[in-house]
Amino acid sequence: MNNSGRPQQLEFDWGQEDPTFLCPPELHACPSTEIKARLEHQTGLQIDLSITECSQLMLAFRIIEEKKKVLVHMHSMFLCASEDVINHIAKWLLNPNSKRSCSFLQEHIRKYEIIARQNQGATHRYKIIHQGRFFNLGEIFKQVNQSSFNNEVTATITWSRHTKGKARSIRLGSYRSCCHLIRINPRLDQKFVPLFFIRHVIYHEMLHSIFPRQKTASGRNSIHSKEFRALERKSPDYEAATQWEKTPGNIGRLLGRQKP
Repeated sequence: MNNSGRPQQLEFDWGQEDPTFLCPPELHACPSTEIKARLEHQTGLQIDLSITECSQLMLAFRIIEEKKKVLVHMHSMFLCASEDVINHIAKWLLNPNSKRSCSFLQEHIRKYEIIARQNQGATHRYKIIHQGRFFNLGEIFKQVNQSSFNNEVTATITWSRHTKGKARSIRLGSYRSCCHLIRINPRLDQKFVPLFFIRHVIYHEMLHSIFPRQKTASGRNSIHSKEFRALERKSPDYEAATQWEKTPGNIGRLLGRQKP
């Protein structure tokens, strides 16, 4: 690798509109730290990896000889990449002139462009609403994503449909893998609901966007694995949110059964 300081990059022009890249339901996003470790293992290089949302610059790297490291910029779509894709990225880092690796990665990008537009169509069946009366989901999602997920969660978030009257039970939030969409119950958009509780609900659903359903030994679907529960307890708001939910009267008020 004798191209020190010269940036090497893969570009792709989507035209006038950049698609939103969504991780397909059959895959799950890997943490950037895992991808970094896999690339370092395969290349033997020290890699400084950053995840971007720039679709005009899908992959780029620059060698810093004096620091003996490689700076790699990667679009977030590669967080869902298969082992073959990571292998070709490693080969491309070692040999940016490799026609085979460049062609493979360009084809991978084209394939995901199609998937992205299909998923956008599914998402568009739902009206995306961030601003509520008291809370803005977009702003809270951005804060949680930055502080707890290193900006690696690519799901869309919105308030779900509002239901009037009293309810027997309540689902605080949900994640739909078919369109990579998080929906939050609008009953949480009330003045008495603390911000930390909504943050934790969003954190919980963001975990669902990362962890796919798993089959148990008995063949049942498991959506809350041991790993999921362990990460859920790492939420900065876990203790406060759990205590608030257990406090008598709070859930009753959300259900519309109990007055302040």
